[in-house]
Amino acid sequence: MARYTNSAIDDPADEILSCRVTVHFPRPDSRPGMVLEYRATWQEGTEFAAAAQHFGLLVTIDGQVRPGLRQLPCRCLWR
Repeated sequence: MARYTNSAIDDPADEILSCRVTVHFPRPDSRPGMVLEYRATWQEGTEFAAAAQHFGLLVTIDGQVRPGLRQLPCRCLWR
């Protein structure tokens, strides 16, 4: 499932890494799962979210980019 917030970037063609992609990895038990955050373009983020949904991952995309966020791994796969 992918969620998009109002703070996401407006221009899908924008190549600037201006969206935050948050990936939630669930656990089979009741303990909290792992959460990873990355920066990406809007297109990369939405393509990744669609692919991750098939694996049962929750992905959120917003514009809350902050210093130190790593780029989405294998960016060329999500273009």
